[in-house]
Amino acid sequence: MQGPRGEIKDNTVVFLDKDSKVQRLEITQNKDAEGRLVNITLGDDVVYENDLLITKGVGGNLGICHMLLNMKKYIETGECPYSLASAMQDAHYTQKFLECGRKPLTLVKSETMPWS
Repeated sequence: MQGPRGEIKDNTVVFLDKDSKVQRLEITQNKDAEGRLVNITLGDDVVYENDLLITKGVGGNLGICHMLLNMKKYIETGECPYSLASAMQDAHYTQKFLECGRKPLTLVKSETMPWS
């Protein structure tokens, strides 16, 4: 997927930094000995940490577990950790990624959406 300052291809992010220098960072999914996701890094920075690692039986339901934890936070504080606009944007990007897979070597553009 490409944007105005870079692209993501496989597990590599190539982009122009604030000084317009080309940067190349790897996306890495780090797993424990049992194959459970521990964290995701972009270069040397941890961009996601699985705080549910100690929970047994989570498996492929990691996203649902995080949503439920966020719902608890929302009920207790009124703070929305993941807005409808963010969810819609994520779904939009997912559709664009799928379109890229259906149309290899074709430019797929993402336009500004009404919820942005």
